[in-house]
Amino acid sequence: MNLEPETDRDNIKSQRCLPAGSLIRDLFTAIYRNWRKETLKAIESNYKYNAISYQGENIRNLISAGSLRQYIKHSNLNEVDFQKELMSGFTGKWGTNVYDMRVGVIQELGRMSYFDTISHTRRVISDFDTGLKDRGPRALNPSQLGYFCTSESPTGGSHGVTKNLAILTSISISCPIKEFTDWLYERGNVIKVVDATNKFKANATSVQLNGGTIGFILNPEKLILVLKLMKWTGCVSPMTSISYNTFENIVRIFMDDGRLLRPLYHLGAGTGAKKWPPVS
Repeated sequence: MNLEPETDRDNIKSQRCLPAGSLIRDLFTAIYRNWRKETLKAIESNYKYNAISYQGENIRNLISAGSLRQYIKHSNLNEVDFQKELMSGFTGKWGTNVYDMRVGVIQELGRMSYFDTISHTRRVISDFDTGLKDRGPRALNPSQLGYFCTSESPTGGSHGVTKNLAILTSISISCPIKEFTDWLYERGNVIKVVDATNKFKANATSVQLNGGTIGFILNPEKLILVLKLMKWTGCVSPMTSISYNTFENIVRIFMDDGRLLRPLYHLGAGTGAKKWPPVS
C-alpha cells in the first residue's frame, strides 16, 4: 500500500562510521577468534590421541600450568603468527582474509599544509565502488547537513564518495547499557517483551535500544521528556540519541558507537529572542 517510505540508505541515521578504535577492535577480535579456534583444535587433538591418559580425574592434566603454551606452540597460529597477523593490518590491507579485507584504511598523513592535515584527519570515505555511476551516495543527503562539509569534496571518481566532517562534528563511543536497561524496566515503566500480552502490545509503543526491541510503554511522551532531561543533566551519556517516531509508534534509543553527533541549541518557550537560551 506504500504507506511507509522506502529505507533511505544515504540517511545519516542509517550510517555508522568506523574510527581507528573500532577498526583495531574488529581486527583484534578476528585474529583472537582464529587463535582460539586453533588452540582448541590442538587441545582436542591431544585428547583424541591420548584419551587413555586422561580418564577420570586425570582429565585435569589436559590443561596444566605449562600445557597451554605447548598447545599454542604446536597450533597453526602461535604467538609469533598472532603478532604478525595483528601488525599486517598496518601495512596496507586491513583484515585477516580476503573476505574481510579493507583497502585504503592505512594512509599517509598529508603534510603539505596545516589545512591539508586538518582536512585529512576529518576525512570520511564511504564503502562504495567509485566506478559505479550511482548518484545517490555521491550527493549530500539533506539529513547530512551540519555533519559533513557542504563544499569540500575531491574531483573525479571520488567526488561525493569522500566527504569531510564539519568542524564541530564528533563520533560517538559506545556506552554500557545494562544499568540503563534496568532503569527502564524499574523506573521507566517499560514492560519487557516476554511480560507483555498481545492486547497490551496493540495499544502500546515499542521501545528499541540499539535497534532491538526491549519492551513496550503506554506513555512514550513522558519517557522521552525524562530521558532528554537525563541526557541534558548528565545522568545518561550526552552521546545518547533519543527519538520518537509517531508514525511508526516506536521510541528509538541508540547508545552504540560510530554515530555522528553535532551540537544543537535547546530552544525555550515563547517567540523571538525568548526562545534562545541566555549566553554568559
